[in-house]
Amino acid sequence: MVDVATVEAANMVLDQLGVPTSVLINALYKRIVAEQRIPFPLALTPEEQVKDQVADWIDEIQKHVPTLDKAQFEQWLIDNED
Repeated sequence: MVDVATVEAANMVLDQLGVPTSVLINALYKRIVAEQRIPFPLALTPEEQVKDQVADWIDEIQKHVPTLDKAQFEQWLIDNED
């Protein structure tokens, strides 16, 4: 199931392009049949890759950093520079 926000955002773009959803879906299905594959790469963009990496770093840091307010965290960073 596609989430509502994604559907709404895609529909706005399709409306601006003047392309009905059914036309897009039919065209996509026809390309899949013709090419016997998904006709575009299913990979993260470089920006998405960076965001994922930063999220992983934050998760890792949170495993090792005590819960602190901003001032305490800044002090913790200074104390743990190495």
